Amino acid sequence: MSGERLAAAARACHDGVLELVALHAEAISEVLREELGLVDWDRQVVIGRAQRGLRRLMEGGAPGGRILEEGAGLRVIERRCQPLECLPVLWGALLRGSRVWLGFEAGASSAARALLVAIVDRLRERGVDSLVVAPIDSGQPEEFASWPLIGVVPADSRLAVIGADGDRELAAYVLARTCLRRSGEEPRTIHHALVCGPTERLQRYLQRLWTGVVIGPAADPGSFSGPVRAALKDTYLAALERWVATPEVRVLCAGGLLERVPQDGIYLAPALFHLPWPLPEGTPLPGSAELPVVGPMLVLYSVGSDAALEAASRALGFPGSRQLWVAPPPLRGGRGDGPRYVQGALIVERMPPGLPEPRPA
Repeated sequence: MSGERLAAAARACHDGVLELVALHAEAISEVLREELGLVDWDRQVVIGRAQRGLRRLMEGGAPGGRILEEGAGLRVIERRCQPLECLPVLWGALLRGSRVWLGFEAGASSAARALLVAIVDRLRERGVDSLVVAPIDSGQPEEFASWPLIGVVPADSRLAVIGADGDRELAAYVLARTCLRRSGEEPRTIHHALVCGPTERLQRYLQRLWTGVVIGPAADPGSFSGPVRAALKDTYLAALERWVATPEVRVLCAGGLLERVPQDGIYLAPALFHLPWPLPEGTPLPGSAELPVVGPMLVLYSVGSDAALEAASRALGFPGSRQLWVAPPPLRGGRGDGPRYVQGALIVERMPPGLPEPRPA
């Protein structure tokens, strides 16, 4: 089948696919809650991001084209911690006239399964059989092994940089949302924050958020973060012991295991630590085996100069593309692969549920 025919069939089905996502949204949300423990607002973000990605494909006028060679195509992977991110990737490939094989990473949610079956049926109604959905527990058939892999690209954790003139309150809420989301298992989480200038006010904001955030059942619409796996609990508690036992570390929030009555899951209290930079002699590098960083844990570093800032970001292993700055962006120069900048006012109406409302600290 020609790439032009595949692309035309996908374009003709595009509005129908957006409709299918809307129709399956409630069922997808329920599966994300049961399988991954995502809370209500997080499930809405996941589904909404997939819908926006699909809409942008047609708004951008995705062109048709020929497949790589007769009978060939492209491979897409649904990642365990990045639910539904496969949808825009695979649909973009179909719009470009390529066949697609979709596989599931070990532990990936089955939330999109029923939706994908419905999409395959829509394509087949137009005489197109170009999307191959692999069972979750199956391996990759040899016939598809030579197809190029185009996504989903595994997401990486990020480094926060709080500029000397960055809004401390805004920074605290940005850090809470990124570090505490999914109890630190969000793939784009932030565990390290370099702070330029005084840190006391930021620490007060963070301590209030770390102790006031609502962590509870995923079915509770007021929860910010839900339950965790037993494996994460054990790893997290072991890491806390190492942090508390390190003399140079200031413990701002100790973290630990939350107890609920009745016990309906495993919940973690977040931890907050402070270290100077450069690190005191003999202090293990945070993130190493000696001082692991895992789960809902944030480490603040006081940096006193631009040179120390660059040295810290290099030592912690974060290139510019994985840095999030809470500071006014530079006046000149394009973004490219550089840091992302966050500035402006904190909008209470756009805050997810479960975080305390702002107040002076």
